[in-house]
Amino acid sequence: MKRKLSILVSILVLAVSFSACGKKEEVATQDNAYYEQVSDIMLTQLLPSITEEQIEQLENIEEFAFNSQLYQSQLPLTPTSYVESAKGWLAAKEECGEFLGHGDYTFENSTDKMVVSTQGEFENRDAKISFTFNGNGTLESTTVSPSYTIGEILEKAGLNTILGLGTVFAVLIFIAFIISLMKYIPKLQAAFSGKKEKQIETTTEAVAAPVAPVVSASTGTDEKELIAVISAAIAADTGMNTSDFVVRSIRRRPSNRW
Repeated sequence: MKRKLSILVSILVLAVSFSACGKKEEVATQDNAYYEQVSDIMLTQLLPSITEEQIEQLENIEEFAFNSQLYQSQLPLTPTSYVESAKGWLAAKEECGEFLGHGDYTFENSTDKMVVSTQGEFENRDAKISFTFNGNGTLESTTVSPSYTIGEILEKAGLNTILGLGTVFAVLIFIAFIISLMKYIPKLQAAFSGKKEKQIETTTEAVAAPVAPVVSASTGTDEKELIAVISAAIAADTGMNTSDFVVRSIRRRPSNRW
């Protein structure tokens, strides 16, 4: 808790140099000197000294207490804008290195925005630093844009191009591989269909298996005697003489009836 209070006290101390500029209600009527002073306090006092641990502590402070301290300090900040500006600053330091100084400020004024920009000098590479204020003069955001050489820009563009083309060709090769496998689909379908037909035929054959023929009791009877018996039966039934017709062959009807 003591650390949290110390951070807020440091904000109040740094705000002493800003007290001459008036309260937030008067911000909209301030000239470029006002915005330059706020930007200078952020750039030379608040942001360079911020740490990740302090950001975590600020995020855990009750919003009401944080707002109250900012209001008493008369700094045109909100808890969100201050914390987000601090996070962006730390992210830029990882790439650009330690902050060394900055150049002159430039101002871009519109109906509802004021953007104050300056060229920041860092240990590894320079960066453009921009502070955006709303129509009431409250700081909304802080942007740090690293400056890259033409060679670095071309290198990144080349890497992005290679990555993009590599991804496209990889997808095309994968699609071509999938298409090449489609020729096996008819064979697979035929194989599965053949198995099904074979199963159906096997089932049909099992169901329609022929019944073993019943052996007739007259199988062992002599063929001539059988012909004589049949001829006599025909003659008795028709009244004809057995010499009037000749029995040449005997065949069993499908209905097992002579």
